[in-house]
Amino acid sequence: MTRDRRECEGRLGDLTFKVIDTAGLEDAGTQNPFGRMQAQTAEALAQADAVLFLVDARDSAMPADRASPIWCAKSGKPTILVANKSEGRAGAAGALES
Repeated sequence: MTRDRRECEGRLGDLTFKVIDTAGLEDAGTQNPFGRMQAQTAEALAQADAVLFLVDARDSAMPADRASPIWCAKSGKPTILVANKSEGRAGAAGALES
């Protein structure tokens, strides 16, 4: 699980961009670690031009997986759903749920 925001430069052909990996948008109070992780994610979302919303296709959607797209939609940023780890039989059912 990502706890701190991680940033790196990316390149796709002639396009260069910054990639920010965050912990997600767990619903939590601001005084605990999850609240601080949420604040880092909200800050990254505010800075973003677009969002890649990544889910683990092997697992059922968690409550935060259902709430986070609402945050993305409210941001007005283009959002793309990415089902990670969807190869093989382990990811087949979860990929359809996403």
